[in-house]
Amino acid sequence: MNRLARPYANALLGAAGSLDEAGRIRDELAAFRQMTQEVPALGRMAVNPAVPPEVKEKVLDSISNQAGFTPMTRRFLQALLTRHRLGRLDEILDGVTELLNEKRGIVVAKVQSAEALSHEAQQRLASVLEAKLGKQVELEAAVDESLLAGFVVRIGSNYYDASVKGQLDRLTADLARV
Repeated sequence: MNRLARPYANALLGAAGSLDEAGRIRDELAAFRQMTQEVPALGRMAVNPAVPPEVKEKVLDSISNQAGFTPMTRRFLQALLTRHRLGRLDEILDGVTELLNEKRGIVVAKVQSAEALSHEAQQRLASVLEAKLGKQVELEAAVDESLLAGFVVRIGSNYYDASVKGQLDRLTADLARV
C-alpha cells in the first residue's frame, strides 16, 4: 500500500466501526469510481482546480443522493474532495481493499494462465494455495498466452511459476551457465 492510501484506509476502517461496514463503504466508493470512469467529465470536474469547490460539493451531493450512499461514504468522499485527493481514489480504494483483506485474513493471488481456467480449476488452485498459506485466498485470474501452457501465481512478493515458458527460461539459463 502506498504512503498516500495508508492514512485514508486506516481512517476509513477506524470510522466504520466494523469490517462489514467498511466493506460496504468500500463498495460504494468503488461505485463512485465506476461512475467517474463511465462519465469522464465527472472525474475531470472533481480534480479540476478551476471548478469552484461549492460546485464540486453540489455535484458530489447530488450523485451521493441518487446513488443512495451512506452518510459515512458521503463524508469520506467530501473529505477526499476537500483535501484534493478525489483524483487519487483508485489508490485509496486499493489501500482500503488491501487493509480489509489483511484484517479478514484474506490474501489475493494473481494468477496468469496460458488459457482461461475453468471455475473448477480455479477452486482447486485456491484450495491448494489456502492449504499452503493457511489463509483464505481470492484469485484474480487473467490469460497470458505467452506462457504456452501452465500458470504463474503472484501473492504479494512471492512468485510461483508452473508454466512451460518458465521452464524453458530456466533451462535456457542453466544451459548458458554451462
